[in-house]
Amino acid sequence: PAGGVLSRMMMVWRKKKKYMLCMVMVALGCRFLYTDDEETKEELDQTTEKPGTCEFHISGIGSVFLDHPVSTEHGCVADQEETPCEQDDSEHVHVWDRVRRPLQLHGYTPMQAVGKEKPINNMFKKDNAARQRIAVGYDQYGLNQFLSDLIPVKRRLPDVRSGWCRDMARLVTRLPKTSVIITVHNEAMSVLLRAVNSVIQTTPAELLEEIIIVDDASDMEHLGKGFDSRFKDFSNVKVLRIPKRIGFLSSRNKGALISSAPVIIFLDSNIECTQGWVEPLLARIAQDRSAVVSPNMDSIDQDTFEYVTADYDAVGGFSWNLMYEWINIGDDVLNKQRNPEEPIPTPNLPGGNFAIDKEFFKLLGQHDQVMDTLGFDNLELSIKSWTCGGRVEILPCSHVGHISRSFEAMPEAMMLNISMRTAEVLLDEYKVFFQDRIGVEGFDIGETSTRKTIRKQLGCRPFSWYVENVYRTLFIPAQSLATGEVRNPWSALCIESGVTSDHFNQPVKLFPCNNMGGHQYWMFSKMGEIRRDEACLDFAGDGERVILYPCHGGGGNQRWVLDHSRRRVRHQITRMCLTVSGDETHAVPLPDPDTQKVRYLVLSDCQ
Repeated sequence: PAGGVLSRMMMVWRKKKKYMLCMVMVALGCRFLYTDDEETKEELDQTTEKPGTCEFHISGIGSVFLDHPVSTEHGCVADQEETPCEQDDSEHVHVWDRVRRPLQLHGYTPMQAVGKEKPINNMFKKDNAARQRIAVGYDQYGLNQFLSDLIPVKRRLPDVRSGWCRDMARLVTRLPKTSVIITVHNEAMSVLLRAVNSVIQTTPAELLEEIIIVDDASDMEHLGKGFDSRFKDFSNVKVLRIPKRIGFLSSRNKGALISSAPVIIFLDSNIECTQGWVEPLLARIAQDRSAVVSPNMDSIDQDTFEYVTADYDAVGGFSWNLMYEWINIGDDVLNKQRNPEEPIPTPNLPGGNFAIDKEFFKLLGQHDQVMDTLGFDNLELSIKSWTCGGRVEILPCSHVGHISRSFEAMPEAMMLNISMRTAEVLLDEYKVFFQDRIGVEGFDIGETSTRKTIRKQLGCRPFSWYVENVYRTLFIPAQSLATGEVRNPWSALCIESGVTSDHFNQPVKLFPCNNMGGHQYWMFSKMGEIRRDEACLDFAGDGERVILYPCHGGGGNQRWVLDHSRRRVRHQITRMCLTVSGDETHAVPLPDPDTQKVRYLVLSDCQ
């Protein structure tokens, strides 16, 4: 009867109302921005259906397969007890099956080793006209463009691999193909051409599917239409033009979307690849498709363009202001290695040059486009990879040279906005330690629900797991007995210092207290250290000044005692107290009212 049918329909509507509304929002809120290539479609068509898994199209990511429908625009997620999706005639795969199936491998012919490039005669620096052109190059590109233009764009760097790495390379005969993506914005022509040619010359043709040069709206004449013709003899070099500036990470995402190889390698435009650089990267991803791997980043001098190899005795870390830091390789890692040039797990990628499985990159949500600048992309991707089922490694057998630039750092406000976004999305409850350092007011971090939803749908582990299992040496401020300024109450001066390697072994200075944290933020640990991140106040008895030195955890010169009743800080070994230089006693105001005078932190007899 019609009444009975209507009654049953109303019952279904009441039970499934939330779910049906959610699906409507998904249909309205999400746009399909990516279509898999034909090869991927055929591969999916051959896959058996897994129950409880549906395909969804997330803006900026493309086609993903999740256990429950999700709208990243409205944050709508279906209840887990409800049916996740209606069955249709198409077949689907589980979200992780994309990176669990083996990659297709191809045989290849290794590239032949070459000799060392002859050094460039640098005597032209004595010429005034040349010096002027050099100055222009530094102003435009942050490097010696004049000398770069004199160096052949097809120069061949020496094979810097060890004998062990060469032996390991001979054992590998089949590898997956790769798409190399290079993002460009107003790069020096000779630098860019050398980067592209180095990839072509050192990558076996059977493994190089394509090189995609993404031009992010460059406005320099030499990168105009005529630039494309320089690669007319290379059918696998493509130039993707972005008409309006979208940023470094968005450009990389665009390149990844049009790439056709199963492995993506992102490279900067100011690099040069060496013999045997690509094989270790592809071999590691063929072994583990959820691995994100970085080459050994060697140095190319910005003045002389000399290639200098870097031996890794450290890996990537970060401090609680989320700035990159080099940290020592853990003993647990060293004890597991049979050879020091085996892959080294790292908490943080040492830059933006890395290889990643294309499907894994998509599953992670690609680069966070809002965080669109250099410096934090590696941290965001590293934490995301580790916590969402992958791992991050440095491969010492792969060598790529990188030209350091002399450009100034990005504005501090932009840097803080981006780091605040990273903390909000990835650090969970640990974000308070970052906020204590820089404050929380006045930052525009953009909408974050999309990134958080992706983590939730992928079942990513919390940041606490990352701290306990990946970055075990990260000092947790919650383990401190006290945090904040170290203030001299009679002079209103506070200890202030950066904590990079440039500040080590340098006398610690004092400046007027600003109540803003930053370089005046310190922690008093349970070990009696006055520290920030991995830098500690240290007194070795050489003179009277206190210096900054890497924390060693052994107490001694770095152990201090707080005298709360008398409001003093005493050095345990010498039993002397922290004092402001230029005054005979720490108990009275400074006699010199000149606030421009530099004051140092010293030890004197406690009174």
